[in-house]
Amino acid sequence: MNPIQECCNITKELIEFLRNNNDADRDNVIQEVEQFLEKRESLLEDIKPPFSAEDQLLGERLILLGKQLNLLLMNVKQEIQKDLNGLNKKKKSMNQYTNPYANIQSDGFFYDKRK
Repeated sequence: MNPIQECCNITKELIEFLRNNNDADRDNVIQEVEQFLEKRESLLEDIKPPFSAEDQLLGERLILLGKQLNLLLMNVKQEIQKDLNGLNKKKKSMNQYTNPYANIQSDGFFYDKRK
């Protein structure tokens, strides 16, 4: 099979996988995405000119699919970042709750010298 066609097929599979597995176990989703991306990367390395007219059309289709894939991967990245930020906020508030006087700043104090 043509490497461009295989790359298109893998990209379509990856897009469908990302659309269908939003709420699944994130670790498994990340592992599957990495496997898809490794296959796709190896196929992209095999794509070499000269290209026929059919290859040109498949290449244009592959570029459009790549843009869709990038948007989906950015969404996954944003969800992970949002979860990490929430986790950091929880950790910070928990530390403040357990030791409320740990972060007291000494700026703004003055001493009255009158007796």
